[in-house]
Parts: sequence; C-alpha cells; structure tokens
Amino acid sequence: MNGYMPTIHLMQPEHTSAVCKLLKELADYHEQKISVDPAKLKKSLGHTSGLAGFVAVDHVGDVVGFCLLFPIFSSNFTRWSTELHDLYISDEYRKMGLATQMLNEVAKWSQDEDQPLIYLDVVNWNSSALKLYEKLGGEILSTTTSIRGDTWYRMVLEVENIL
Repeated sequence: MNGYMPTIHLMQPEHTSAVCKLLKELADYHEQKISVDPAKLKKSLGHTSGLAGFVAVDHVGDVVGFCLLFPIFSSNFTRWSTELHDLYISDEYRKMGLATQMLNEVAKWSQDEDQPLIYLDVVNWNSSALKLYEKLGGEILSTTTSIRGDTWYRMVLEVENIL
C-alpha cells in the first residue's frame, strides 16, 4: 500500500477483468460459487441496461475495490432510482474510508441521473456495511431469509443524506 490512498473512478471497459477477479473474491467472502465472464461485463457496461460502476484504484493502477449500479424504475413513485449491487473492497484496503468515498461517488452519479434514492441489499453478518449504511441514514425496508439461512436487509439511502 505504501501509505497511498486509492482513488475512486468511474468504471471503464479496461477495468472489467480486474472487477471479475474481485467478484470472485466477493463470492468467496459470501461462500458462494459464481461464474463471471469479463467479456460479458465489458459488453454490459454502458449498455441500454444502464449498468455502471466505480472502482478504487491503487498507486500502481490495480483495482482494489468496486461497486456496480444500475437504474431501476419505481411505479409506486413514478421515478427512477439507483440499485447498488455489490460494493466490495479488498481486505488490505478496508477500514480506509474507501466504501464511504465510493458511496459518495455513487450519490453524485445518482444525483446527476436524477435518481434521488439508492436501493441495496446487505446480509446481516456484514456488520461493517450495516453500520456504514445506517450512518448515512439508510433505512431497512424489508428482510428476507436466504435458502442458506442468512438474513438479508433491503435498504434505501437518500442521496441528499450522503452528499
């Protein structure tokens, strides 16, 4: 690390292979098996689906964290919002504020896209993430139990509370 703080950038096609490696780390963290394809992720970025993301890049250009996001439409409120899907920081870069910085960039992106709410899911045993989301004013909307018995919280963050 060399005392250097990674910087947050909008995810670009050249980041997709590194993000796929981190997706595998995330799956291991959740004890899940996944199959990821960098070519499919690259093709999906900026696609009509609206898939976007941010990456944390260290001083030598390695991607050490990422998040994926896409717009979702709420018929209840007749407006668009952001779905935050997967926010992951590599072990050695945790507790440096990178997740907070990344969420700030997500909030700016959401504001620019006129999406005032950010929806996400977090598992109950990820206490660091839960604390962060609650600190940012996140509200639990619902809970579900996975087939493995984990409790997942559906949460919402207001962009204005983050910025």
